[in-house]
Amino acid sequence: FVSTLKRAQDTARSCFMAKPNIPLLISDYRLNERHYGALQGYIKREVEEGKYGHDADLVEQWRRSWYAVPPPLSDDDPRRILELEQYAKLCGGAENVPRGESLQIVAKNRARPFLNDVISPQLDKISQTKDDRAGATGLIVAHANSLRALIGVICDVEGYSSA
Repeated sequence: FVSTLKRAQDTARSCFMAKPNIPLLISDYRLNERHYGALQGYIKREVEEGKYGHDADLVEQWRRSWYAVPPPLSDDDPRRILELEQYAKLCGGAENVPRGESLQIVAKNRARPFLNDVISPQLDKISQTKDDRAGATGLIVAHANSLRALIGVICDVEGYSSA
C-alpha cells in the first residue's frame, strides 16, 4: 500500500527492487501526507520561527495536536490552484483535495475509510486463500502524519488529544 505522492512512490519502488516478488501494489491518495493548509510548502523551521506570521505556540498545536487545524488554503492561493491541477484526478476529484487537516480529520476522512475499504478486505482475502501469501508481511509506504492517523485508528486512540 502506498501514497500517491512522489517520495512515497520512490520509496515503494526501492522496496520493490529489493524484494521483486511482492505480489500487489495498491496506490491510494488516502495515504497522502496530512495537509497543513496555509503552512503547506513552507519550511517547518521558518514557520516555527514566525517567518510567515504564525505564533510558535499555535504552530506547535497545529503540528502535534489531534484536533487542531491549521488555517486553510484559500481557493485563490496559487498553491491551492496548483494542488487542484496536480491532485484532483489522483484523489478522485477536487472535493477530495484537502485545504487543511487536523490528524482527527485525516483519521476520520482518510485513514479509517482506507482501513475499512482497502486494507481489511485485502487481509480478509489473503486469509481465505491457501497460497504463499498467507502469513506474509505487508508494507505501507506513506508519511509520518498519515501513518500516525492510521495507527491512531488501529489502536483506537482517536479520542485522545495527544494521540
